Amino acid sequence: MPILSATKLIVLCTFVVYSSCAKPSITFISPEQVRNIGESVILNCTVQNLDGHVVIWRRKDRDCPTSTIVLTLGSLMTIRDPRFGLRVNNETNSLLLNITDIKITDSAIYECQIMISVNEKVSSDVELLVRTPPHASCEKPSITFISPEQVRNIGESVILNCTVQNPDEYAVIWTKKDRDRPTDTVVLSIGSIMTMKDPRFELKVNNETNSYLLNITDIQTTDTAIYECQIIISANVKVTSHVELLVRTPPYGTTISVTSGSNTSKSSDASTISVTVASGDNAELKCTAEGYPRPSISWIREYNAIMPGGGHSFSGNILRISAVVKEDRGTYYCVAENLVGKDKRNIDFEVEFAPVISIPRPKVAQAIDYDIELECNVIAFPAPVVLWYKNGVQLNNNDYDYRISNTASADEETNSVLRIKTIESDQYGDYYCKASNKVGHNEAIINVYRPSLTNSLAKIPPGIPPTGCPLCDSSVYTYCSNKMIHDSCCCNGPLGFNGGIGFNCPISNCGYLHANSCYEHALITNCCCNSPYRK
Repeated sequence: MPILSATKLIVLCTFVVYSSCAKPSITFISPEQVRNIGESVILNCTVQNLDGHVVIWRRKDRDCPTSTIVLTLGSLMTIRDPRFGLRVNNETNSLLLNITDIKITDSAIYECQIMISVNEKVSSDVELLVRTPPHASCEKPSITFISPEQVRNIGESVILNCTVQNPDEYAVIWTKKDRDRPTDTVVLSIGSIMTMKDPRFELKVNNETNSYLLNITDIQTTDTAIYECQIIISANVKVTSHVELLVRTPPYGTTISVTSGSNTSKSSDASTISVTVASGDNAELKCTAEGYPRPSISWIREYNAIMPGGGHSFSGNILRISAVVKEDRGTYYCVAENLVGKDKRNIDFEVEFAPVISIPRPKVAQAIDYDIELECNVIAFPAPVVLWYKNGVQLNNNDYDYRISNTASADEETNSVLRIKTIESDQYGDYYCKASNKVGHNEAIINVYRPSLTNSLAKIPPGIPPTGCPLCDSSVYTYCSNKMIHDSCCCNGPLGFNGGIGFNCPISNCGYLHANSCYEHALITNCCCNSPYRK
């Protein structure tokens, strides 16, 4: 019998019914029918005065009358079940519903309807009763055995066994349910038929033991689930039992989220997450991961740095940092690990803090007419603005007096260098390095002074060592004088400073660096010029 097509359905649904003198009616309906399982039955519905109206056969559940299924529409079947067929006798206006190989589930009320309008119909019904074996009424279907919890590795196989008792004509169903989303259910098999095309899944039915064996090969992570065996007794009654399949998997799906105040950031994939927290705020770093056995979570820092709470690692999925300080900034790693493997995600944790300044040389000496460089190192986040001042006046780059260069590194450090070109007498004094960002500001002082040697250093007689100066080799003389500094000549100095250049040597043979070396040596070691003694 042909199945109702969409085109035919539209034609039937849009057919215009013309009025006639006599309304449609049902003149005959089969009386109650009683059959055994496996037999056949013909249900007759004879009508008159159709005048273009459509006749429908539908099935109603006796226990739940609202549960109905439309079987036919006019001369067309609406269901695909080879046991059901329809014959139409146009001479007698009879619509004969034929049911073969009767099942216990065919017990129902079969209703013949003539649809006159949206709100009007003519109907008559016949009840089909199916005889069942005596034991069926005494014992309900039950599940006598279900496989216990199963644990497998990826690539292995498993057989899930569901053994039932008194199944009769009821269908045994295998379903798969997600552990975290129980409503997410997939029907795998009904009776002895698989409902899906996956070569990894196979069903074997042992009719002697009434066992339904679900075989899963080449197990994957996604096979982790609850597998439920069901016997559907009626629309509202079913018998169920389940077995959980756990698949050993390395940690996966590792995600990091960071909460500070009302703000939360979360990694959505394997990429690095970056967050910025204000100094003094509290922060919570949370890490989660899937896998079986359940992964353990730990935290470490880049370069094995000390954790905020002490130690080189922290165990637990939530790392809390109270009153964040700048030393807490850096890269943190969440490590998820189980017996199968491990996974790692990282987070760049930035801390906003005011500038901190360090000065490598807070006091710098330089002779007049020579260049000098002042260095100021600043760490801050966000990146600071670094400015130089002298006598309250901001210094700027220019070709004649000053040159300022700022270099930023990856570790929130800015190196600022002020170069003073051919220093003059009015440029000696205090220079201020000032740094600021949105969090705060800071400043530091560098003093630039003009070097000079006291006459007392030059007047100490040779051979008399000052306090703390051990005797040196007589060939090592340090000859220093103001004239040497000003003339940029280090005459009669030791080999370690300048070599054996004679007195009154020309400037070109000496140079400022040698002279400065002699001078600094005398100053730092507190030893005397014109003496064979030094530290």
